[in-house]
Amino acid sequence: MRVVMDTNVLLAALHKTSRFRIIISALTTGRIELLISTAILLDYQEILSRKTSAIVANNILEFLT
Repeated sequence: MRVVMDTNVLLAALHKTSRFRIIISALTTGRIELLISTAILLDYQEILSRKTSAIVANNILEFLT
């Protein structure tokens, strides 16, 4: 399944107790494929940089791309 993920869902999925955490698991196991445009990636980068540390933001972006 191919998925476009909203930035708010991405942020929610990062929390271990979130009901959206299953999305991260599905990405890791290849059950879903994340579709990312340049605009979406830039949005992820901007929001993650504000909401997390630079290291965490970079690690997440590397994982997603």
